[in-house]
Amino acid sequence: MASYFIHEPSFDINNERLELLGALIAYGSVCSPSLALRHFGYAVQDILPRVINDLVEEDDTARRDLGVAQAFYIQLYLDYWSAICRKIEVAQASTLLGATSLHRGHHFRKENYEAPETHLCMSELSLDEQWACWIAKESMRWLAYFAMTLDASMTLARKMPPVFSYAEMGIPLPASMDL
Repeated sequence: MASYFIHEPSFDINNERLELLGALIAYGSVCSPSLALRHFGYAVQDILPRVINDLVEEDDTARRDLGVAQAFYIQLYLDYWSAICRKIEVAQASTLLGATSLHRGHHFRKENYEAPETHLCMSELSLDEQWACWIAKESMRWLAYFAMTLDASMTLARKMPPVFSYAEMGIPLPASMDL
């Protein structure tokens, strides 16, 4: 699931946001055969929404940061599929927060995304910096598609109204995951 919007070749565990690392730990521990590890993951799941909300209270633009947005949607995914009524209700209430930050960050607008070649024209940046810039944009595009498909699947599974309209999706398809 997270591999859809996290670019694994450029993922550096030492430079990622702690919220994202916590979300990945929670996600990975859910499938663990170890009971102790699963309980640890559940504890991280309970703490993570509070941490993200505290972060957003301090800086309302923090939710638009790629790492925070990825952590938010991993947490949302875990809550929706947890089969725990309390977590599902929290996820339903939180869905609009994620959708709003994607809207306010203009992540559904075509003009927010450039072709990969345009990043090569940024002569003031090194090739690694150009690559990192493109990866961040592409990861956010993958996250926007993930948010839309998560909303669509929850609309069908939970019989609730959709948060996203398909008419909003004006962005081009993401590049191949092989890139």
